[in-house]
Formats: sequence, structure tokens, C-alpha cells
Amino acid sequence: DVFIKVTYDFVTYGHSGNASVTVTDNHNFFTTRGEVKVKDLRVGDYLLGYEEGYCLNEDQKQLLYGSLLGDGEINLAANHIVIQYNHIEETQDYLKWKKAMLGGYNTPIDKREYSTKAGERRVLVTGKTGHINNRYVPKSLRVLKRSQTGLNQKVIDRIDIRSMAIWFMDDGTLSSNTRDGYCLAILNTRWDLDTKRRLAEHVTNILGVSCTFDKKGFYINRKAEVISALSKLAPYCHKDFTYKFHKLIPSKAIGTYKWDTEEGKKKYKKVKVLG
Repeated sequence: DVFIKVTYDFVTYGHSGNASVTVTDNHNFFTTRGEVKVKDLRVGDYLLGYEEGYCLNEDQKQLLYGSLLGDGEINLAANHIVIQYNHIEETQDYLKWKKAMLGGYNTPIDKREYSTKAGERRVLVTGKTGHINNRYVPKSLRVLKRSQTGLNQKVIDRIDIRSMAIWFMDDGTLSSNTRDGYCLAILNTRWDLDTKRRLAEHVTNILGVSCTFDKKGFYINRKAEVISALSKLAPYCHKDFTYKFHKLIPSKAIGTYKWDTEEGKKKYKKVKVLG
């Protein structure tokens, strides 16, 4: 076989430089002018290749929206993000599900003990993603965690029933000792009242029930509206959280949605042939 060396320039993770690849003389490259044999490549041709880094699909984006609405952590770098999520040991199957949802593109799960305010010993399990290329991360995801007081409407509009289900699993509680019989609550002291008002309106539109708010969080009251909201959230929730439904929803209705774990479709990047 005859081997040919192709040199090209590249930019990845913010770094640029030259690289080369050696191929047989019958090798084909995809270029901006179509599929071309290596011997027919010209200096200045642009080769097409997939961008490096993990690419999120729509289900994965919604999982991360929901995680970041709660207490998920996001580490921002110039060209990638790393997302961390924490759960108690009793729901570690849910954390393992989150790990699987990102195609296994994660670091190992860690465990550490901590004490509650009541002095009880608990175990916290933590999962963390690897580098997710910023090119495939919606700007609204980064804005969601950067903001400590308010969110713009574009970010709120990205949130749908899937991320609401994640938010409910992470931070939601259902109480049956209220005047109206039941109250579904998500405690949140993070955002300003204007953001909470707009987010409550968005929740109302998505779930079709009345969502109220105050400085401490978001609330859905009255048994009929609570059941209606839970019935819409149930298909997207993990079986670990069946207990949060207080038997108001049949267990067989929980977790019926098939979340997509396949990596999203990547975009092509161009590299220039130098010789």
C-alpha cells in the first residue's frame, strides 16, 4: 500500500494548531466540495469532521434544566461544562439513571457521609459529567445556573414537562395536612419575585393548574389540581420517587416515558488542508 500524509489546521477546546493523519492512497475524505480521494485533495480544501465532546439530545437537555432548577451544580469553562448532581443514598438508583441518561459520559459515583440538623447520619451520593462541549450546550443552561436572582423569559420558555418532572423529583414535596387537603410544593429561595411570578405562570401553562408562589417557593393547592399535576408529571418520573405521589396516582402510570439516552446529532466542523 502507498501511504499519504495529510496536514491540516484545527481548533478544539479553544486551542488551535496543526495536525496530520496518514492514510492509504485509496482513502476518501468528506470535504465542502463533496467526497474526495486523498490523492485529489488540494491545499486549501476544507475537510469535514465531527466536533469533539459530548452532544446533548433534547431529553438530556431537559434533564439538566430540571437538575439546575434545583440544587444541581454546573462548572463553567471557556469551552465546556461539567455538571454535578447530588442525591441521598436511598435514591441512588435515580442518580444512576441520570448517569445512564448521559450515555455513561460520567465520572464514577462518589459517596460521603454527612449529618442532618437533627444529628442524623446520612449518605450523599454524587455523580458528575465529563466535559460537554459548549457548542452543544444551550446558552440558557449556562444562564440558568449563573443567575442567582433572576431569569430572562427565554430561559423560562425552554423549560417543559420533562424538566418540571426532574425538578419535582429533586426538590418537590407533597403534603396532605393542608386546609385544601393536599399541597404540592417546591421550595426555592433563590430567585426574585418577578422571576418567580413568570415561572409560576409558565408552570400553570404547562401543567394546566394554578401555581402560586412566595419568597419560599412554588405551590399547587387543592386535591383535584394536585392530582391533575401529578398525573402529567408521573410518566416522566423515576420509580424511586413513587412515594412522592402518596398513592394518588397508580404506580403503573409512573415512569412510562422512554427517555432518549442516545447522544444528540453532532454538527460538522471544518479543518483546512495545509499540505
